[in-house]
Amino acid sequence: MSGPYKDALFSASSYDANDDMFPLAYGLFSSENYKDWLWFLEKLKMVIGERDVIIISNKHQGLFVVFQRKERKENALQMLDSIAYARLDCDYEVAMDTLRTFNHDLAKWVEENNPQHWAISKFKKMRWDKINES
Repeated sequence: MSGPYKDALFSASSYDANDDMFPLAYGLFSSENYKDWLWFLEKLKMVIGERDVIIISNKHQGLFVVFQRKERKENALQMLDSIAYARLDCDYEVAMDTLRTFNHDLAKWVEENNPQHWAISKFKKMRWDKINES
């Protein structure tokens, strides 16, 4: 949020049977951090249940605090972008090898956090069914 209010607004939406968008959940938090994201997503999972879903998010600012020095942060973000946006498996593997050399723990974290849900080369479902920019 901007202006005098520095809180963070989290929201999740979906489509109904008529292809109309509707809100599933929203929350106002004091900041955008791991603890607040975890709480929000746990509550969202209670609403969604066991349905197959796809979550698309902007690059939330809470991830940036992981990296202390600016150049390390920028290097890591470029590597993560290369992993996420690699269209071919071979490009994904090259990007992962680069990340492993840079930070083995971060590469392990990437591998453990379901790249098939957010990395283009690993995402096997149709990607362009609905596009909404809010």
